[in-house]
Amino acid sequence: EDFTEEVAETSLITAFSIQSPSPPPQSIDKRARRMNKQLTQALKTLNKAKISLNKVTPPRRQSRRRDSDVIIVGEEHSLQNTLVVKVRYLTKVYRIQMQLNEPFHVLTSKLSQEIDEAEHSLGLFLHDRSLEVSETPSSVNLTVADIIVSEESVSAADAIELVIQCKNSKSRITITANKRRPLSDVIQKYAQLVNAEANSFVFSFDGEDIEPTDTPGKLDMEDQDVVDVVYD
Repeated sequence: EDFTEEVAETSLITAFSIQSPSPPPQSIDKRARRMNKQLTQALKTLNKAKISLNKVTPPRRQSRRRDSDVIIVGEEHSLQNTLVVKVRYLTKVYRIQMQLNEPFHVLTSKLSQEIDEAEHSLGLFLHDRSLEVSETPSSVNLTVADIIVSEESVSAADAIELVIQCKNSKSRITITANKRRPLSDVIQKYAQLVNAEANSFVFSFDGEDIEPTDTPGKLDMEDQDVVDVVYD
């Protein structure tokens, strides 16, 4: 009887143990907390490394911006100190870039290469004033609206003044000519002064038409001789 009761009690305890829910495993909670702690520590270490790196190396955007500012300032400075100088030689206008503080002999050097003339034979004039080759665009207050006129320098022995007279209007214009140069130079200068095409009029001297290839020396022209001009 005692044995039977003991077996029955044991069976009840076993049955109760099976029906009761088991407590949550504590090992899983400990492992999760340990992993979270390790992850937090790793993030802190990564943030510290990032802060240290930023202190040593500035952001790339700032560096590029600084470089860009330097380039822009340099370009603005360069543009402010240059000028495209307009030079008229005969009927053509040449545009030559110069520094504002460069002497005009730089201009005559570049122009002589364009027109295939000797540099020393070129004279420069601005507003009817002769320019010295030692002067600069800055010293004469040259602007983009100004046009420098270039003419060949003529020695005193070869220079004569011709009076160009228009029969239609009776106007007279005096032009310096080189006795050794073709009269096409004078024709082109006159065309510039009256703002006309060179082929719209004819020069004549002593009643005969002048050929552009003729020279004052060939036609025995002298100082203050009168040349008639007739428009077609």
